[in-house]
Amino acid sequence: MNNNWDDWEGSPAPLGAVWIEDKNAFNFALYSRDASAVTLLLYSPNDLQRPCLELPLNYLVNKSGRVWHCRVKSEQLADARYYAYRVAGANDPGSGHG
Repeated sequence: MNNNWDDWEGSPAPLGAVWIEDKNAFNFALYSRDASAVTLLLYSPNDLQRPCLELPLNYLVNKSGRVWHCRVKSEQLADARYYAYRVAGANDPGSGHG
């Protein structure tokens, strides 16, 4: 078993989507002050409406402070070329949420 936690949980830094050549994987990291749940959505160039892969992040495993993170190996990506996040949390624009 691999004992390097960021090989399977991802790393909180750097933010964004970063290719890690020696791991043959992308690391995704998103800062959110108030998110209660985050899902990484991966899209194929042939269908930008429906994700080809949805990865719900576990706050116990994929969150460090206010940064949500995960590692996705290239074989998991299939033909995904684009990504987005589905973020749950407070929806109160008057208070800076939403």
